[in-house]
Amino acid sequence: MTIRKTLSPEGFNLLRHFAERGGAYHMPVAEARRYNQTQFRCALKRNYIAYRASGGFHLTKDGRDAWARWEVSNILRKDPTRPMTSLFDITQYRETPLAKGA
Repeated sequence: MTIRKTLSPEGFNLLRHFAERGGAYHMPVAEARRYNQTQFRCALKRNYIAYRASGGFHLTKDGRDAWARWEVSNILRKDPTRPMTSLFDITQYRETPLAKGA
């Protein structure tokens, strides 16, 4: 499964809400009404959540896969001694770049 678009902060929080409660969690309609419906619609269209009349909204396999991708995203660089982004000039802040291997 591929995440077609990035999640908004609200969409991420909705996905986290379901993921952290486990696979057996079902949100009743009465509770779902409290949440931003734009995010609910997005999650339903992406098949991250689905509705069962017997229990309410629940996280789908696609939703679990999307959450797993976000949960393990690595933001660390392979070589932190390489220059920072060209949009940030470290010397303007009286800092010196790291020496190779430091």
